[in-house]
Amino acid sequence: MTIEQFGAWTAASSPDRTTAASDATRVAATEQQLAERQLVQRAAEGDSDALAKLYDLYAPGLHRVLLAILSSPEDAEDALQETFVKLLDGRMSRAQNTKAYLFSSARHVALDILRRRKREQNHVDETVEPSTSDFNHDLPELLRHLPMEQREVIALKVFQEMTFEEIAVVVKARPNTVASRYRYGIEKLRQWLREEDNDG
Repeated sequence: MTIEQFGAWTAASSPDRTTAASDATRVAATEQQLAERQLVQRAAEGDSDALAKLYDLYAPGLHRVLLAILSSPEDAEDALQETFVKLLDGRMSRAQNTKAYLFSSARHVALDILRRRKREQNHVDETVEPSTSDFNHDLPELLRHLPMEQREVIALKVFQEMTFEEIAVVVKARPNTVASRYRYGIEKLRQWLREEDNDG
């Protein structure tokens, strides 16, 4: 490096120049935040153009994050729409950082969806519990008419009196899936018995 090059490099990297660049960056960021807060305020007041601008600005990034959290395009789209609907309640107009608020709000919406999804998966009807007395025939013999996945669920439910959650652990399936196999299997057995009675 020549003396002239060294002098140019030191001038370009001088503290004054660096400080000035940092100040300019902060000013630009502040101005952007102010502009976005104005858009938020207008959106809360019913300005559809302002809401559209915010959507165009943040929707792509929000959707990518929501899709990563939810692993479902449909749920991610629902969460995205719900996030922007919340803009209309006016609370976001008090946020200092629009981007941070939006992503935080989207995350809360996604977690709510995950909690609802878990409740739906765990909520299964345990009230229908037919026993061997429901059938005049020998149940183990009847089970031969069913696919293995339905046979094992009915056997565990009826003979071992296990819950759907317990059976789900044994067969490595979701409780709702187990409940469906159980109900379909029982219905098939009853249909088979009705047909046999009609034939008789």
